[in-house]
Amino acid sequence: MKLVFMTKRLSAKIMKLITILLFLAHSLHLTIPFPVDESSATKLLSNEIVEVYGIKIDDSEESIFIEVIYNDQFEQLEFTTCNKISTIRIFDNDGLLEFQLPVESNRVLLSKSIFGEGEYVLGFLMSGEDEIHLTQVHFF
Repeated sequence: MKLVFMTKRLSAKIMKLITILLFLAHSLHLTIPFPVDESSATKLLSNEIVEVYGIKIDDSEESIFIEVIYNDQFEQLEFTTCNKISTIRIFDNDGLLEFQLPVESNRVLLSKSIFGEGEYVLGFLMSGEDEIHLTQVHFF
């Protein structure tokens, strides 16, 4: 009797663990729909190394960016925003999540070394907001 009870408890714990692992695996496989509609994009930065466009999800959305620059000396993108960024999500050209980086600042520096040539979408999650603010980045 005791063995049956212990087996049922163990089975319940294993099923709970499997459920949690499946949920985590699903939540990490986030995607962004591609291609991004360029008619809703605003050029934030353009030079011979990189182009950055802000993408508006709807017409009422205001830009979150104060400044976007590419620092040649340190080979990094620098984003300064109006409010604190909680997280940045970096999606590849297929819309698959490559990185999710905690920020907790209104300024973030992203090294060119984490990107290859091609297009990426950066999703900025701002502190206290539910919506994601998107930028399209193209490295040459």
